Amino acid sequence: SVSDFEENLETLFRLGFEPYFEERSVELERDIILRELASYQDHPDWVCYQNLLRALYHKHPLRVDIVGDDDSIHAISARTLEAAHGHFYQPRNAGLFLAGDFDLEQVQAVVEKLSDDYAPLSKEKIERNVAAKEPKAPKQARITTRMYTNLPRFLMGYKDRQASKLSAKERVQRELMA
Repeated sequence: SVSDFEENLETLFRLGFEPYFEERSVELERDIILRELASYQDHPDWVCYQNLLRALYHKHPLRVDIVGDDDSIHAISARTLEAAHGHFYQPRNAGLFLAGDFDLEQVQAVVEKLSDDYAPLSKEKIERNVAAKEPKAPKQARITTRMYTNLPRFLMGYKDRQASKLSAKERVQRELMA
């Protein structure tokens, strides 16, 4: 309820920043993810999109399905999830969006206290090298996959050589204008 705002906000922080992973739960979830991954291979649009990303990029993380593959999913354990959680699920990597009638200064004070309480023990900054040195040309000109579909699927992509010279704001503006 509105009267329990601070308590509810603390519950939200606890849910987001206190990991709880049991090995048995991870095993069960792994099986679900593997079945889901296998089901994607039956969706022509998904296969076509993943092929496009693999054809465009040599090294960029976009070329790898965000879900992973059989090997990477089998490698996940409660310990690896706890390590990933410790590095990435931190108040400094989070955003809080509120709407309604509230006292901004009160909310800021509560969030600052909770952020300190749930801050990681390690202050190590994580290197995020998403902008891998990527050749200008696509990795492959074409990928063809044969599947049973009612209509052929086709995607075409290109690498915008000018985009890397633009600021983040300019890239967003350019994308919005497209």
